[in-house]
Amino acid sequence: YDLGEQTYDVSLVQLSVGEYEVTVNDQTHHVRITEMGDSHVITEIDGLAHRYHYHDEAPATLYLSSDNLSMMLADSTRIPPEAQDVAGGGTITAPMHGQLLSIDVAAGEAVQKGQRIAVLEAMKMQHEIIAPGDGCVVEVAASAGKQIGAGDVIMMLELDE
Repeated sequence: YDLGEQTYDVSLVQLSVGEYEVTVNDQTHHVRITEMGDSHVITEIDGLAHRYHYHDEAPATLYLSSDNLSMMLADSTRIPPEAQDVAGGGTITAPMHGQLLSIDVAAGEAVQKGQRIAVLEAMKMQHEIIAPGDGCVVEVAASAGKQIGAGDVIMMLELDE
């Protein structure tokens, strides 16, 4: 899985219904799912209870949030190679439905990989939208303060080779 610019090697072994052994970069954890709903999950990880809200964006992205964290996990084994190659152009879309709190760049402005370019509020959490590569903003298609749906275009970037 990719989390920001970090890549984590994750393996999962099902021990029984709702019970797993999860290994993340050579650290093994015992995970038990105690409740799972359409948008939330309650787990015990190594005996400690955790509640998360989630949104699964097929085929390879999981948005996860709790009271003190918000993250987007990308399963790099399931992302098609053409989607991984962002050189040349990039359409930035909303990962989920929410309110666009800010647009942090303007048309014609240069951006760097990892730079925050917008902030979306969803599930009572703020989600930073970052530039996937170095380049230039071609067009800003959305406005701060507006509700947007999952997949709506926020802006277009022309990314460097």
